[in-house]
Amino acid sequence: MKKYVQEATDINVWTSLKEDTFDRGKDIREFIEGLELLEGTACISLDAKWGDGKTFFVRQVEEVLKYVTLKQWKNSENPVEKLPSYEFLQNNSMVNSLELRRSYLPIYYNAWMYDNHSDPLMSLLLVMTKICKGVYNTKINSEKISSKLLSAMTHLPFEIKGVNLASIADKLYCNS
Repeated sequence: MKKYVQEATDINVWTSLKEDTFDRGKDIREFIEGLELLEGTACISLDAKWGDGKTFFVRQVEEVLKYVTLKQWKNSENPVEKLPSYEFLQNNSMVNSLELRRSYLPIYYNAWMYDNHSDPLMSLLLVMTKICKGVYNTKINSEKISSKLLSAMTHLPFEIKGVNLASIADKLYCNS
């Protein structure tokens, strides 16, 4: 069987959701319903061979969670109609039938894009701050986000060798 590889660009992900190109609507729904059942912190691992669609699936889940969260937890400053994916997802029966108990802010971090960075934790924090600032640009102060992230890091139950929290704080405040 020949594999069909499609790059996980926004337009490809949105189109695949609209047309259910890979017949994954049921899988996406069940995955999100599984997320809703989790209590507390969890780590989820997707395992498959290269080209089997892990990135595409994660991006599809990301877009569905963004859409359903904004639709369900109505916010006049960030209406679902402003999402770039709105025209693709507005008539999707699977997406519109989902009801969430929680509000989600999915953050997709492409580790390959930051593979050459000397401090992977720094790039992760910067991506998180950028996503939060983009979604909540009228209410969230990047400096407050950065300080909260740093505060959370200092309470982690393990030590990360070679991580200078003061250096990270300086970079976050300068780049926000």
